[in-house]
Amino acid sequence: MTAAAVGLVLSEAVIIVGGTAEAYWTRRDVYHPTDLDLWIAGPTDRGSALAAALEALGFIKDGRHWERPGLNVPVEFPSGPFAGSLERLREEHPGGVGVQVIGLDDLYLDRLRQATATNNQKSVEFQSALSVATHRFDAIDWQYVSSRIAKERQSSELIGRAMDLCNRRVRRLVRQRLSEA
Repeated sequence: MTAAAVGLVLSEAVIIVGGTAEAYWTRRDVYHPTDLDLWIAGPTDRGSALAAALEALGFIKDGRHWERPGLNVPVEFPSGPFAGSLERLREEHPGGVGVQVIGLDDLYLDRLRQATATNNQKSVEFQSALSVATHRFDAIDWQYVSSRIAKERQSSELIGRAMDLCNRRVRRLVRQRLSEA
């Protein structure tokens, strides 16, 4: 509902990304969000309009988060361009108001990209990519994932190669788990 309220006040598309999107796609009941990550479509100079809209909703800025009394999860607005495909968004209607969630394949790619920072299979980032792949293996468009990794490799050989390696590790682990079940 918070995402929908922010979208209504800003009159901009609001896209749920991050851990909340992961919980949505994996349908995990055990996920405990530390914040709600929302990406806002619109002009890149939206800072003052965003601040005014959030303040009108009763939010107070605390570092990179916006907090509201009575709401136990702070909201964060990641900066930079949207890392996914707008055509792959999933629209939901909590309380009758439309809000969008990053697409499954783009969420997996985001988690994979983050996992390359540590290159450690025990890291939270790797486990996050593994969780998405484990819960939604048959629903992920693996051709799309491969093409996006290849595109990443064209712009950054190092990151693209790390994502490819991480993707192969994740897929191998998921196949092992599925064959053991």
